[in-house]
Amino acid sequence: MTTTNWDFVYAHEKASVTELVLQKHLYPEVDMTWAVTQIEARQKAKEKLPTWYKTPRIEFPARVSVEQSSSEATAKFKASLFKGEKMIDLTGGLAVDAFHFAKSFKEVTYCEQNAALCQIVLHNKKVFGLENVAVKQGDGLEILKTTAHDFDLVYLDPARRDNLNKKVYLLEDCQPNVLAKVELLLAKAKQVLIKTSPMLDIPLAIKQLVNVSKIWVVAVDNEVKEVLFNLSRKDSADLTISAILVAKTSIKEFTYAYAEKPTGLAFEMPQQYLYEPNVAILKAGLQDSIGVDFQLSKLHPNSHLYTSMQKKDSYPGRVFKVESLLTTNKKQLRKEIPSGKANITVRNFPMNVAAIRKKTGLKEGGEIYLFATTLKEGKKVLIKCRK
Repeated sequence: MTTTNWDFVYAHEKASVTELVLQKHLYPEVDMTWAVTQIEARQKAKEKLPTWYKTPRIEFPARVSVEQSSSEATAKFKASLFKGEKMIDLTGGLAVDAFHFAKSFKEVTYCEQNAALCQIVLHNKKVFGLENVAVKQGDGLEILKTTAHDFDLVYLDPARRDNLNKKVYLLEDCQPNVLAKVELLLAKAKQVLIKTSPMLDIPLAIKQLVNVSKIWVVAVDNEVKEVLFNLSRKDSADLTISAILVAKTSIKEFTYAYAEKPTGLAFEMPQQYLYEPNVAILKAGLQDSIGVDFQLSKLHPNSHLYTSMQKKDSYPGRVFKVESLLTTNKKQLRKEIPSGKANITVRNFPMNVAAIRKKTGLKEGGEIYLFATTLKEGKKVLIKCRK
């Protein structure tokens, strides 16, 4: 693409793409279709793919490919888990994962069916100077099947859209259906890493897949982004599961044996401090194990909220100072929360947030946090807190 087009993109990267399209007659020297695609994608990539955003002349496909790609933070984490001679990415996409794996493996094979996307990846790998990435256009599974050599790692991120572009998350509904290809995958690689939907039921996936040896639940800024399953050729009796908490300046990992059941967890009324686990910990089912390790008590077996008299500063989740226990009585709440504003979270309570707001008249916002929950003896309460 010409320097004129690149200059236009960088000069208008904060502009409204709708307005640019309407003004295309003012810029006859610019390929406006290409430029708008770059601007729209760059706006999405600024936070998600900061290195790509900052690197001059990195080209992007349509914005949807950026939205569906791994973030730079999660790709970097995945690449840190493995190293070796050869790996293959069967569902290459924008190549964010493949480019990070290129730092851990001597040879990386990137596979992608979309020819236009392959051309963009060929361009970007030159910009990044990644000589060890081979770009292959075609069906990744067919390429794997016909490749003569084996790999240290096969990675794939099955598409989670059906023929009607509706979101799916069950393994058998994604493309490719990995359940039908596990034998091939393990025949060609020592290790297989599968990225799945945050919605996927972990116990079900363990039953469906073969030789699962490790699971990672990855959350970025308290939002689960990926659930990763590691398959190996050897049957593993020591399956572990990890909650990975990715923040801008740190990554925290909490790992336990999958079959391990925590013991010694006490149930108490709310004390001085209230703890809400990070979503990765909840998805991994590690909330009670971590509660025991941090010497916390739990409010109710199904509430997944924890409490203590002394503050635990390094707790992996949100920590609040408890002020009082309330009901949904409108008169009481008006007295306790004169601003009429509160941030409401529901944990094991018979009403959802919208219903509580309708009944109480509380609006969103402010410095007060209300946890609608159930206590150990079954009492339904609103726990008034501050961060």
